[in-house]
Amino acid sequence: MEALKKHSGSGTVILTSTGLTGSPTAKEEEKLGHGVFTHYLIEGLEKGQADKQGEGYISIDNLYDYAFEMTTGSCSQSPKKEGNIEGTIFIGKNPLKIRENEYASMKINLFDKYTTYKLPHPVLNESLTVLRKYYEAQSTLESVDEIIYGLLTSFLEGSISPENYIDAIQHLKGIDVSSGSLHKKENVNISNLRNSKYGPIDIPEDIEKHEIPKTFISLYTGMEFVLVPAGEFMMGSPSKEEGRYNDEGPVHKVTIEYSFYMGKYPVTQKQWKKIIGYNPSNFKGEDRPVENVSWKDAQEFITKLNEKEETDKYHLPSEAEWEHSCRASTQTSYSFGNDDSKLNEYAWYDQNSGSETHPVGQKKPNSWGLYDVNGNVWEWVQDRLHYNYEGAPSDGSAWEDGNSPYRVIRGGSWSGNSKRCRSASRNSGEAAVQIGNFGFRLLRKL
Repeated sequence: MEALKKHSGSGTVILTSTGLTGSPTAKEEEKLGHGVFTHYLIEGLEKGQADKQGEGYISIDNLYDYAFEMTTGSCSQSPKKEGNIEGTIFIGKNPLKIRENEYASMKINLFDKYTTYKLPHPVLNESLTVLRKYYEAQSTLESVDEIIYGLLTSFLEGSISPENYIDAIQHLKGIDVSSGSLHKKENVNISNLRNSKYGPIDIPEDIEKHEIPKTFISLYTGMEFVLVPAGEFMMGSPSKEEGRYNDEGPVHKVTIEYSFYMGKYPVTQKQWKKIIGYNPSNFKGEDRPVENVSWKDAQEFITKLNEKEETDKYHLPSEAEWEHSCRASTQTSYSFGNDDSKLNEYAWYDQNSGSETHPVGQKKPNSWGLYDVNGNVWEWVQDRLHYNYEGAPSDGSAWEDGNSPYRVIRGGSWSGNSKRCRSASRNSGEAAVQIGNFGFRLLRKL
């Protein structure tokens, strides 16, 4: 056991817990199956809670201190530690820290392989997405992810060749590495994936081979994206919708015949600084949305991000793409219904924001997994401002006709009221204006 290598103490120690003076009975909890003090001893070891310093190792003293604090805080008990110890005795490792270290080690190893073998970017992204799911969100792993994780482990250990691994990921995800795009590959010969000098790859024949990944992660910024499906919706608000503005009509059908990735959150200050190098925001915080940025600033960010990742797939969403993503197949005032009393659960706006932005992802997402799509900061979209929808495109494309100096913003903000957070609500700003409640969210093409 690795923890024994750190063992540098010796002696005898006894950890006990009884009732307070005059009551020798320890507190037993039937639902726990044993005493409260014992419960926290076990919890401190199994869940790593006793590793308060985050070093990865748990000593007798760490464990006792944790169990003492938790026990005395939850019931009338008197834990004791008796005996003599020289030095420090370590009795376990923090399992959470072990997973964290394993995750970090595998990512480093993967990037080394990426550099050494020049893995195609789409293959690297799929690998990183599955790795992150495995260590941070196992409940989201799908059957194809589990297969890919097994292949990835074998590849990192050197038991699968780079060529074989690349072929396998292409086959499982339908990736054309020559263009970096996702599409169906009808003529894949599985036997070719099983004739490597490193040994066979066992891929179940019934695995879904052409499913577009539901998430995407920007390799350079760590920005997360969620797959938004193609579909049609009625854009704008009906005349009887409470709180509507005249520029939200006429209601018209928009048909978007393609899926795309939409940023799971607004662009954060950390991500902005990674690309641009400075932070313009009034309300500082790495995980808060970047604000005080103009439409032109957002375009500069997009240009530089595309250059960094050698692609042209990142851009601002069109107004229609934004509303389609926000509504998430609903036609109500908000993605969660018409009752604005529930808005506090989904958005930061003038009634709960404290007149400032907040870190992204603290409120509930809409049903497609997009956070802060209402409130927190207004979000720039690609379109020029038109004062109604007469003549608006019906295919989801950006409406850039005309010469208006204004660009559209959507979603409401920390300083706006509830009606500004409705799915159909629109606003605008000059393309060069920088305001403390203007930010943006990115779209990535497949």
